[in-house]
Amino acid sequence: MEFNKNVQALIALNGLEIGLSRKHNAVSLFEQPADMFTEAEDALFELKKAVGEENALTLLKNLKSDYVSDRAKEMEKEGVFAVSYLDGEYPEIFDGVYPKPLLLYVKGNVSLLKSETVAVAGPRKPTRYAETVTYDFCTEFAKAGLTVVSGLAAGIDGTAHRAALDAGGKTVAVVANGLDVVYPAEHRGLRESILLNDGLIISEYKLKTKPNAYQFPERNRLICGLAKALFVPEAASKSGTMITLNLAAEQGKEVFITPSNINNPEASGSNKCLQQGARMALSASDVLDFYDLSLGAKSKAVQISLSEQVILDVLKQGEMHFEEILEKSEFNVNELQSILAEMEIDDLVVKSDGNFYSLR
Repeated sequence: MEFNKNVQALIALNGLEIGLSRKHNAVSLFEQPADMFTEAEDALFELKKAVGEENALTLLKNLKSDYVSDRAKEMEKEGVFAVSYLDGEYPEIFDGVYPKPLLLYVKGNVSLLKSETVAVAGPRKPTRYAETVTYDFCTEFAKAGLTVVSGLAAGIDGTAHRAALDAGGKTVAVVANGLDVVYPAEHRGLRESILLNDGLIISEYKLKTKPNAYQFPERNRLICGLAKALFVPEAASKSGTMITLNLAAEQGKEVFITPSNINNPEASGSNKCLQQGARMALSASDVLDFYDLSLGAKSKAVQISLSEQVILDVLKQGEMHFEEILEKSEFNVNELQSILAEMEIDDLVVKSDGNFYSLR
């Protein structure tokens, strides 16, 4: 598997056991990550200040050795791709996430990174009420054409993913571990169903990374970061779901919450949020109205851009490989990847095995 130089440099950087903020410090020393391959040695003094002496030396070693090619082989074996913050497939909505992810490990339908999404979060041990509400709401979200984003955890996350799949919709799972690690184990089947049904699983963490407690809040910022709005059926006052609610508020996301029994401790936090001004959702329509969608309305009229029209004109000649479209359209690789991803989402083109495209 061949990655561009920016991705290769970030894979080398991800070999360091440091936090994302320090990785940002390292990247800021260069015009683009790819420059690490030619300039890191000259910038060693600054790198040591950014990430520490031992980490700086490890980075140099990773850049010069077979570290990156070895990781690429492992990723290819697992069917995992990587998207950097400079790539066309990278979702612009992540510009509002702090700290912004530098590299995403992805498996599945990458075009979903730029689809219209709604985030869903809730407890691992929900009440029956919360499960029912989540399933019903996510069914309607999927039928209306929204991609349902959640964290593949036990409880509400799993219910959200299943509802989207059962409704014939799309879903994205954001996980707090490497994409070769199945967590929780009981969701192995659900994970496979997501992939088999043209869904997507993403992570910030390199392969072989097992889930640790501190990684879940980091993961949660991406769940709400990937969507315009967050839906929560219930949340206890001191819970991971409340952390996600706070993250969504910090990111300026719209938050929708269903009201619950005031004597239910599992909803004490979410009820408090409603009291403080979160939007009350009494039906899925309340959320869909925010997206200007209606129940059962799969999509709105698509407005075709000039760039998309160029691709449509090219594909009138028949099914075509990506490289041939690239040659005929005269876009660069990143531009074409981004345009085709948007056109897939808008049901204008169909991608087939072997990187071929045709008009829908």
